[in-house]
Amino acid sequence: MKLLHPHSNRLNDITALSLAGRGVSQIDSMRGFNKLTRLDLSKNSLTRLQHFNSLPQVSLLNVSQNELAGDSALEELRYCLMLRT
Repeated sequence: MKLLHPHSNRLNDITALSLAGRGVSQIDSMRGFNKLTRLDLSKNSLTRLQHFNSLPQVSLLNVSQNELAGDSALEELRYCLMLRT
């Protein structure tokens, strides 16, 4: 199981991040990505989106080809106030 857990002072400068096809099965934290507006988590093994409360500025999100099922898996998207449909 691979975890995404960022710890770096330079995370604040990242505006776009692609982790497509990287085997991500769980998100441990998204703290520190203060300027992140584009996030690609496609083609992974995510069953639930977590820790999106620190990403209100994300406007483009790709979570296709994951194992997300049901409304509860997407509940955290309510914090992404800038998401476009």
